Amino acid sequence: MAVFRRPSDPSTDYIKRIVGLPGDKIQMIDGINDHAVKLEETGSYSSDEIRSPKVQRETLQNGVSYSVLDVIDGSTGDNTQPVVVPAGRYFMLGDNRDSSADSRFDMGTIPYENLVGKGVRLFWNSRGVDYSSRHTLDGLTGK
Repeated sequence: MAVFRRPSDPSTDYIKRIVGLPGDKIQMIDGINDHAVKLEETGSYSSDEIRSPKVQRETLQNGVSYSVLDVIDGSTGDNTQPVVVPAGRYFMLGDNRDSSADSRFDMGTIPYENLVGKGVRLFWNSRGVDYSSRHTLDGLTGK
């Protein structure tokens, strides 16, 4: 996870996963970089902004896994044209796969000088859910 600023909006911090380094070819076709990604349904997500997305555990070939949201199967962001990441730039991918401002869309790749740092804390409005129940990041407790 990286915190960065878009070249077109340097006043706002964004946080996404870096999935492409300079020289990498990135394409989403039922997975990332020509490799199928294991998806396991783990539940549903409730939000005033997003209509009933599925929560899925995405596991990459290297064994790294994390939760993603999927609202629509076969959406525009699920299958993209290939992008070769230019020198000094990075391909960013959001966890809300159907509604994320990321490198698949108009954001494009992000230059090195726009990287702010590593995301290390998870914070959100709990809407009454107790702290210990929601203080997890990728299945690890924050204790």
